[in-house]
Amino acid sequence: KYQGYFLAVFGTSSVLGPIIGGFFAQADSILGITGWRWVFLVNVPVGLVALLIVARTLHVAHFPRASAIDWWGAFTLVVGVVPLLLVAEQGREWGWTSTSSLTSYAVGLVGLVAFVWVETRMGDSALIPMRIFRNRTIAIALGGGVVIGSGMFGGMLVIPLYLQIVHGATPMTSGFQMLPMVLGMMTASVVSGQLMTRTGKVRIFPIVGVSLMVIGLVLLSRISADTDIRAVMALMFLFGLGLGNTMQPLTLAVQAVVDPRDMGMATSAATFFRQMGGTLGVAVFLSVLFNTVGDNIKNAFGAAAQDPAFLAALRDPAVLANPTNKAFVTALAAKDTSSFGNVLGDSSVIGALDPRLAHPFKVGFATSMDLVFLLGAIVCAAGLLVLVFMPEVHLSSRSAQQRAADDATARAVGGDVAEDTDGDGSGEVDVVAERTLTHDLVDAVTVEAGGHSIDELPDSAERYRRV
Repeated sequence: KYQGYFLAVFGTSSVLGPIIGGFFAQADSILGITGWRWVFLVNVPVGLVALLIVARTLHVAHFPRASAIDWWGAFTLVVGVVPLLLVAEQGREWGWTSTSSLTSYAVGLVGLVAFVWVETRMGDSALIPMRIFRNRTIAIALGGGVVIGSGMFGGMLVIPLYLQIVHGATPMTSGFQMLPMVLGMMTASVVSGQLMTRTGKVRIFPIVGVSLMVIGLVLLSRISADTDIRAVMALMFLFGLGLGNTMQPLTLAVQAVVDPRDMGMATSAATFFRQMGGTLGVAVFLSVLFNTVGDNIKNAFGAAAQDPAFLAALRDPAVLANPTNKAFVTALAAKDTSSFGNVLGDSSVIGALDPRLAHPFKVGFATSMDLVFLLGAIVCAAGLLVLVFMPEVHLSSRSAQQRAADDATARAVGGDVAEDTDGDGSGEVDVVAERTLTHDLVDAVTVEAGGHSIDELPDSAERYRRV
């Protein structure tokens, strides 16, 4: 239930950020400070308030355990990830097969291989213990998170570009226009959180969520430069519903099947894998967008040559009285298509042109964006196939803190700590052997054997009843 609230906060802030950032960026000066600098300064008071609230209210029990700091794991992770982030950021400028890119691939691969080797040697003290991947739920959730993150972030990135370039929205206005996606995300996250709380089941929600994302992205791939903004906002709402049913349930599935002491590690691992997938998706999708938009704009202008409205604009004296329009028409008459490439770096020229002259630019961008949406749908569909194989996850009725306290009590009296051997995340004892259980621990858990509760078992469970 609370994970749903967390996602609602994330969704709200992810849209309020661009709105507020757009307001600051458009302001020349606020309190004597250049407007765009407030994009960074605004985080200072917000961060201080958050720090005070956390310091005052967050008081949780701590269960210490002996551990070593995984310095080599941290180092090899940096060596493996940073070169890949660099090539994701600069690959389009460098060229994906350039010497710099190939060097980054090689260094990153060596770093990741070294990271896996170090983590295997570090055991339970590793940043990401390799033993967690033996759990099918975790392996599928993390793997699916990478794939889904690629499609999800790639699709989310293109939507504001479409609003700003094709529909001429300012950064602040595009933030408002994305509110339907946030509404869908908040609605789905809160409702799914409540349903997971009542049913104790998780698996169905990310499957439904990714399915909605696939449908939303496929429909978004059909929009054009002339699609009504209200129709686009309806599709954003559908996409938001999918996001709200996907992001937090996947994290919750991972949290449910790990030992309480691994809760923090598992949560951060789920976020890390999803963000890495998102970084990869953004890099690939932006590359597809900018590698295809030039040709699509040229094709759009070729088609516009048969459009009477476009031809009339080329000869309209009122249009040519505008210096921007005149310079563009002159370049077009001279078959100088360099402006097609220039608009990729600065799309503001589209808003300065007469709408009839700017329309082919919008058509070209919309066509390339449709391809990105379609690729996002294909990637998310691949993630859906991965999630189908995830086993059902049953949430425990006891929190991680309570389960950790139970484990500590069991250790204190010389008993064994229960392992979630079937990966269903129930927090229940799956295999019962000779073990000492305290009275509180017996009250806290249900002993399962062969799918039957303890009350359905024959005399073999009588000793546990006596305890």
